[in-house]
Amino acid sequence: MKVAQFIIGTHGGAERFYVKLLSALGDYGVDQHAIHNSDPRLTEAVRASGVPATAISFAKGRDRAGRQQYREALAAIKPDIVVHWMNRAARRAEMGSHINVGRLGGFYPVRYYWRCDHLIANTPQILDDITGQGWPAHAARMLSNFGELAPQPVADRASLGVPEDAFMLLAMGRFDPWKSFDTLISALKHLPEKTMLCLAGAGDRATLFEAHAVREGVSGRVKFLGWRDDQAALLGACDLCVVPSYHEPLGNVILEAWSLRAPVVAAASEGPRWLISHGETGLLCEPRNAADMAAKIREVQDSTALRQRLIEKGHAKWASSFSKEVICKQYAGFFKDVRTESRPSSPVRLSRMLKGLALQSRSRPSQKEPGPSQDRLAIASNPGFATHDGAGRSRLRIL
Repeated sequence: MKVAQFIIGTHGGAERFYVKLLSALGDYGVDQHAIHNSDPRLTEAVRASGVPATAISFAKGRDRAGRQQYREALAAIKPDIVVHWMNRAARRAEMGSHINVGRLGGFYPVRYYWRCDHLIANTPQILDDITGQGWPAHAARMLSNFGELAPQPVADRASLGVPEDAFMLLAMGRFDPWKSFDTLISALKHLPEKTMLCLAGAGDRATLFEAHAVREGVSGRVKFLGWRDDQAALLGACDLCVVPSYHEPLGNVILEAWSLRAPVVAAASEGPRWLISHGETGLLCEPRNAADMAAKIREVQDSTALRQRLIEKGHAKWASSFSKEVICKQYAGFFKDVRTESRPSSPVRLSRMLKGLALQSRSRPSQKEPGPSQDRLAIASNPGFATHDGAGRSRLRIL
């Protein structure tokens, strides 16, 4: 059985896990072929994974040339299953003898996945969102992420500009608005002077965050590291990992921190609320509340016993539920299941196609993928949220 993994992206959490999963499933014995766009950083990361790959120069719009290259790649690879990562890949799915699978790591409209036979969600909340939009429950599966990172020597604090006696906070991610790094920067002013923040990430908002640190009077305590590929080294050097996002469908950084025995404080957005048992595997704070975030960080600073409990309980949860071995076994089982299941009949496929086209003809979200829609941001910013209302989205039943 051959599995093709198809993604169109640049660099970020989804792309990082795409490469991690390629490598892990390869080690697990799954025959794979990677298909991706020709982004240089993604291309190099896939090459380093050792999985055979095809890079295609996709363009926006109709992109007839890119679609034709993709068809030719499928004809040459002859996959049994094609996994489409997120909307941009799913929109280019081709019908054929292979099984189409869509993988969702966020709360996306299922109208983009009408060519897929099965969907994967990486959290229970995303799975509920998929079926709530009318996708059949028997054709959806929850498969989460694993946390392991390739071993690396612990980063030298001096090279980061962090004194050895400082309490080092670490936050990582793309500089998207919903990552809420500005809230974490503001939290620093409520913490002791020897508390320092290393911020590993990149994006258009970098200069805004730097200016915000100056306004808050903490610029000397924030180290902007740029985009880093040595996450394990940084996690090994930190005293506490902080995930401040007010919208975070899962939270790969939490899993990575747990695997390397780094304690975690996170804003109580979607993914962290599912992952973290407050006071046991981490601490949760109110999203976009700098004072509360600082208070939770201070609890860890002031209690060696609490810090050690968070480390041990977090590591245990990773080992039991989010290790590479656990997740690869689940993926291998999923591939076996969908390969042996009966395919949707032609009338069902035709009905799905027509309904998908009808959905696509309606208003589309205005946000740039992979960002959530504004109604989802409003929900995620409320620490008491429990469900997603999907405002403005069609609820046609998809067969």
